[in-house]
Amino acid sequence: MIYLDIRRVNMKKIYSQIDPDLLLAQINRLKDTHQGKLQLSDPKEFLQVGTMALGPGEHIPAHKHMWKEGGKTITQESWIVIQGSIKGVFYDTNDTVIGEDTLYPGDCFINYYGGHSLTSLEPNTIFYEIKTGPYQGRESDKIDI
Repeated sequence: MIYLDIRRVNMKKIYSQIDPDLLLAQINRLKDTHQGKLQLSDPKEFLQVGTMALGPGEHIPAHKHMWKEGGKTITQESWIVIQGSIKGVFYDTNDTVIGEDTLYPGDCFINYYGGHSLTSLEPNTIFYEIKTGPYQGRESDKIDI
């Protein structure tokens, strides 16, 4: 999977007039979505947003998110399919498969606990991934199943 740096993304950024260094908001255009994963938000932000554009059969391996801060917080995430379709496989908290489903444009998957994996079913499948942050790196966020 290709990961792109947020600084290379052509998106509209809206800054504060009071504090010109404070990024208030940003707009990502679908036309600016690239193959692979594109992280749209800075890792320090509490809201982590990215796009993924996948070819048929590309796969996000099964994983679950780790509890942090002594069991006080956990990454929760959602996927919103924009085009194409993805097959999601869902895991219980003990890592056993408990179901699967196909998501189509306009569908939204919300993951609170347990694990998940996904596989693109069509060419140029695009979805938004939205999750809690800040992001402190894979080693403090995910466990492979």
